[in-house]
Order: sequence, then structure tokens, then C-alpha cells
Amino acid sequence: MMDAAQQSKTDVTACILCSRNCGLSVEIKDNQFVKIKGDSEHPFSQGYICQKAARLQHYQQHADRLTTPLKRQPDGSFQEVSWDVAIQEIADRLVQIRDDFGGTAFASVGGRRSG
Repeated sequence: MMDAAQQSKTDVTACILCSRNCGLSVEIKDNQFVKIKGDSEHPFSQGYICQKAARLQHYQQHADRLTTPLKRQPDGSFQEVSWDVAIQEIADRLVQIRDDFGGTAFASVGGRRSG
């Protein structure tokens, strides 16, 4: 009998690597991608995925992947900080920008990603 840590589950989701948002079926075990395939039930992609989406586990499991927030120090180095600290500092800075320059100081950009 397998314990909960050894069991895998499959989640249905959408790829975010481009604006197509193709449907994915992702098998997950121990918080790692095990298998990624196209979701045949997805109304647009109908089971198709590109090579970038098929290789998402390469990016998730890459040795150089950042897994914690890093804060730049005055000397240019980086120090690990908690997610709570990082999110709070970003939120505080956004509020300061809004207060100093108004809501029109922000812009949103969307579109296809490459790479």
C-alpha cells in the first residue's frame, strides 16, 4: 500500500507560456511534475501541446531554479527573504508609488511570451 507522499494525482490546468492557454493534464507526485500531456477535453487545444509545455518539468526541476524570494542588498548581492516579507515590501512600495504619482503611474502589459 502506498502512503500519501508516494501517491500521484492528476490536475487539469492551462499552460501560461503563451496567449493560447492550451489545456494540460499534469500528473504530480511529491510536488513534482511526473507527466505532462495535452487535455483532450480542452475546447481550444483539444489535446495538443507544444514542446515548451511538454517540457515544463525541466524548468520545475532545474538545479538553478529559484524557489525563494531574493532581495537585492545595497552592495548588489542578494539575500533570501520569506514570501510574507517579499509580498509585504512589494505591496508597500506599490502603495507608495500610487500615493506619490497617482494610479496612472501603473501599466499592464500582456501578450505572448517567447523562449
